[in-house]
Amino acid sequence: MSSTMRIRNCKQEDFFKLWEMDWAPLPKERDTTYLILTIEQSELSFVAEDDRGNWLGVLLASRSADGDSCFLNHLLVMSSARSKGVGSALVEHLQRTCTEIGAQRIWLFTKERNRRFYLRLGFKEDSSFLETSVAEYARAHKGLVMTIHPPSSG
Repeated sequence: MSSTMRIRNCKQEDFFKLWEMDWAPLPKERDTTYLILTIEQSELSFVAEDDRGNWLGVLLASRSADGDSCFLNHLLVMSSARSKGVGSALVEHLQRTCTEIGAQRIWLFTKERNRRFYLRLGFKEDSSFLETSVAEYARAHKGLVMTIHPPSSG
């Protein structure tokens, strides 16, 4: 891996790279999601690259219809770039972007094994904004619900 990392917004042509990536356990049929996130939600979807243009990681997020929250759909760091700050840099970039656009919350589903990573970035386990039955379903089928409230751009 080269020493310089830059983060840029996803572009439409990134769809093909996303589709080819191994998103195990996500099925390849998620191509509609990838298309939407690279075309319609590119302000919240980012690629981390080295100075040669090699992908180090990708973060795909979407904004709620009312604009108050953002959902972190996917965070993937290439195995060769893990434990080098790429995932943290992508999430922090999302936090700054959400502050700039006025989003009040970033939320995500994650597995227990990723809990410490998100806690270190300031996220908390919090499903209080979900109806009780939805929160119970999410915990049972999706894992932890974690949120962070980015500082206001005030």
